[in-house]
Amino acid sequence: MLPFSDIEERLGRVFRLVETTASGGEAENLSRKAPDGDRPFQELERCTVETMAQEACYSLFHFIRLFPRYTLYTPYEYLIRRRLFLGLQGMFFRNHSVTRAAATASLQPDAFSRAVRRCCGAPPRSLTPEALLFLPTPWDSLRLRTYQLLLTGSSPAPWESYLPGSSGISGTSIFSEESLFREQAEALTREYLGQRGIAPDRSISAEDLLREWCQDLFQNHGKNPPRHGTGQENQAYFKYLQRRLALADSSKICSNTDAGGPEGFSPAP
Repeated sequence: MLPFSDIEERLGRVFRLVETTASGGEAENLSRKAPDGDRPFQELERCTVETMAQEACYSLFHFIRLFPRYTLYTPYEYLIRRRLFLGLQGMFFRNHSVTRAAATASLQPDAFSRAVRRCCGAPPRSLTPEALLFLPTPWDSLRLRTYQLLLTGSSPAPWESYLPGSSGISGTSIFSEESLFREQAEALTREYLGQRGIAPDRSISAEDLLREWCQDLFQNHGKNPPRHGTGQENQAYFKYLQRRLALADSSKICSNTDAGGPEGFSPAP
């Protein structure tokens, strides 16, 4: 097994590749526009799961198995959700049409609308800017490390570094490190809610879920929450979310969850 720092560096290259290619989708699609403006867009495959694996210097088989162990997503799911984020962002904040938003996402308009409905539960025009909170912002080292910590069932602790494989963040104080953890953990919680199909208008927030989780840890385990071993027990925080959300809306969760856990989610090694 490679050290976490090596995997982190390789996945970091993948995340940067996704951002570089996704943000260039609109420009390249516009360059393919017909002179009369009809049938403007062709679906782009500028970044695929294969190119992501190549960027990480893994075989395709190994990359497809490894990626969900360190993120919430399969490689294709992460790629599509990032493209949808950028497309919807243009609609909400730059008044882009659905056609132009689809170009930004490197998709044809009908494919874009289907993907948005599948990932966000409604067609593009029916969504509000709050939907962006439930799609992934760019992943990086901090989010990878925070995700690994949440898998072990830990909470932010000012008396120790939360970063696996690291003694801390260079140039940051203990207080700012705890704040960074909470910021990243809240983002991960929102992404998880979006992945599970939890609508943005529900009376439940990522901040409340994270706060309740941390309070429960401190009440039950004191300052040293147990660090579980491998396998299903290592999904600590996300198992908690499943139980918490199941109590709030069991029919919704049961319809999207199988016995092995949420789709695209795997325990850490």
